[in-house]
Amino acid sequence: MRAKIVSIGYFLQLVLLVSLLWGMGGCVETAHDRGVIYKSPDRIERTGIQSTRITVKLIDERGMTVPSVDVSAATERSKDSDITNSSGQAVVNVEVAEGESVDFYFRGPNLEWTESLVSVPPGVETLKAIFKVRQNRTITLVALEF
Repeated sequence: MRAKIVSIGYFLQLVLLVSLLWGMGGCVETAHDRGVIYKSPDRIERTGIQSTRITVKLIDERGMTVPSVDVSAATERSKDSDITNSSGQAVVNVEVAEGESVDFYFRGPNLEWTESLVSVPPGVETLKAIFKVRQNRTITLVALEF
């Protein structure tokens, strides 16, 4: 009888030990359990929204300004109306958050292409983007001045 009680005691200790070990694995608290959502750096809410005045200058392969091209700018939140670029330069006012990209759309004689500025530097209120228009009707960004 005594051997039976001892063996039951060992069995209960073993069950208790297994349940404790099992329970410890289930008690690991994760950020999701606490209601905390970790955001990766590229998903942090953008708070630095500012109005940025962007002057767009188009030049040809000889460095001369290109007239008669319509330019418009778009961000993730808004799209500005077209601005006729009759003098080779166009000024676009856009609301830009820090690190936000600005997409420029160009339309003109035999020309329809999009160029994207990857980001507007923080605190920049005026930015000059110089694009080169090539003979094969492609447009490339050649300089940013601020």
